[in-house]
Amino acid sequence: MFRTILKLMTALVVISLASTAFAQQPAGVPAPPTPSPPGAGGAPPWPGRILRQPPILHGEDVRQWQTQMRARGWTITADGAYGPQSERVCRQFQAEKTLTVDGQVGPVTWAAAWTAPVT
Repeated sequence: MFRTILKLMTALVVISLASTAFAQQPAGVPAPPTPSPPGAGGAPPWPGRILRQPPILHGEDVRQWQTQMRARGWTITADGAYGPQSERVCRQFQAEKTLTVDGQVGPVTWAAAWTAPVT
């Protein structure tokens, strides 16, 4: 029973995060970049998990995002560990691109890392 409730709660959180990420912008506010299909606009497909910490997340998806951010000129180590340094860069990037600043790399921030203009 507990596992069923936990699965339902997890699904609700994922749905809530997804709906927040794709919420309609108020009039006059530019919409953030939307995730691109594979191969479109140069953005690779979103890996399907939100990069955030704590705990520190490890993986090739983290390394791919860190490598892209480094290529864009951000000071970040592409070590495949999403920790405090990655969150700090993510927050700064989100603020610069007028995205929701939450320090999490979801589908919108992921796509923007490849499609937003370098400034």
